[in-house]
Amino acid sequence: MKKILSFVKKAFSVFDLQDVFCFGGLAAIGTGLWYYDFRASLVVVGVILMVMGRGILVVRGSKKE
Repeated sequence: MKKILSFVKKAFSVFDLQDVFCFGGLAAIGTGLWYYDFRASLVVVGVILMVMGRGILVVRGSKKE
């Protein structure tokens, strides 16, 4: 049981409040657009995730130099 609790604590220690708000907001945008048109929802949320990923790569790349 202690091993399971240790694993759960390690898994949740990776996430913080900023992640909850970020992905919660993405879920809200996706849900709202889903009622309008599911294709628009997939495209918009996908583009936002790609821009976020690109931003993370740019920030990490600039720190190495």
